[in-house]
Amino acid sequence: MRPRITSSTLLGFSFGLVACGAGRDRDLIGSSELALSDLTVSSLDNASFTSGVATNDPPSGGQPDVCSNLGVRCAQFNLNVSLTSNVWHKPGGVQVAIRWATDDNALDLYVYKNGMQVAKAEGFLAAISESLLLRNAANGTYQVYVALDAANSLDPSVPFDAEARVQFDPAVNPVRPLLPDFAMRPQTTVTFDTPVFPFFGDVADPGQSCYHGEISEDGAVECMRFEQTFANIGEGAAELRFFIPKDPNDSSHNVFARTFYSDGSTTLTPAGTWEFHEAHQHYHYNNFVVSSIWAADSKGRRVGTAPVRSGRKVSFCMEDERIDDPKWGKAGVGVRHYIAPDCLVFADQDALYNYIVQGLTPGWDDIYEWYLPGQYIDVNGVPSGDYVLETTADPDNKLVEPNEDNNCGTVLIRLTNLGTPEHQAQIIGPGPGCHGH
Repeated sequence: MRPRITSSTLLGFSFGLVACGAGRDRDLIGSSELALSDLTVSSLDNASFTSGVATNDPPSGGQPDVCSNLGVRCAQFNLNVSLTSNVWHKPGGVQVAIRWATDDNALDLYVYKNGMQVAKAEGFLAAISESLLLRNAANGTYQVYVALDAANSLDPSVPFDAEARVQFDPAVNPVRPLLPDFAMRPQTTVTFDTPVFPFFGDVADPGQSCYHGEISEDGAVECMRFEQTFANIGEGAAELRFFIPKDPNDSSHNVFARTFYSDGSTTLTPAGTWEFHEAHQHYHYNNFVVSSIWAADSKGRRVGTAPVRSGRKVSFCMEDERIDDPKWGKAGVGVRHYIAPDCLVFADQDALYNYIVQGLTPGWDDIYEWYLPGQYIDVNGVPSGDYVLETTADPDNKLVEPNEDNNCGTVLIRLTNLGTPEHQAQIIGPGPGCHGH
């Protein structure tokens, strides 16, 4: 999860604006409405696509109050649904989804029919996709509005893609557990850049790649930072429930995984432990993702029987942030359900426990950006050269999945001028297979 960079202060987050964003020339964009074409859903198997630009242009007449309440003119297009009369003999609906480039910006999604709002998807933290489901959608024409939440965005105009398609619920029979399936996505960033805004009151000094907390808690010296992205490509959600005892004498730190079954039933099974991070003032799920670097030869092959260095096994706040690229416009994508900061606050309680609930919906990615505390490997004393950066989700196999072989991913990186202020890190290509695979 990566919190959006805004001037908000929430639950101990302290963010400041760090850049002007990728500002665009309004003359090059033109009207957001002219860029859009209608979407048509008439097939069970094919998606319909369009794209446009959401702007902070002032509201215009004829649009719903959700647009004027945000102080913007919404981008607008029609959704035409024309499906066979018996299509909903299987439970499902028409899904509408949008995606954009970065979580520096926030977009909201609304659907109307005959002047009445029938669905919405909105939020302001850590998202670069939104989605909603028109369950058992009746044939006809719907109006779709995409609104820029200007108060929580850096840019005055934000390009987006939109798609619509039929999504069916998993079949009930045979009755079975609907299991998540984690798949790692390759890193796109490795860096020694200085994080330039505070998280949880922690900062990095100018020219330093390590946060104060990483230095004081872990003895970090030279922090090679990178992002980690994992997807859920399974049939079911990955949901964790943290059991936080109300009794101060209860020292248990249990986490349970909730498994959903095709007949609607659920079960809870032990899935590890949580810890409370005093400096960050929130709860972590222990040991969910781990990264290591291995020496590589001139052909990019792994060298040796053990990694040169490993990062901490970390977790932050599992949530739906982006529709996974290979699943865009495909079947098997759920509606965004697990949203920050819900994963950091108590969602439920009983006489004995408070509960934190977090998870990842099928078809979605969770992204841990390079600038988050804990997202690093200390390469102090490591010689410059080529390395395999290997990242594994659920390394201890605490969560039940149908396939454990896709939890790991690698990229080939080059580290130069280590131990000097001119140190550099770059991705030079895809990595080999993971160790042990």
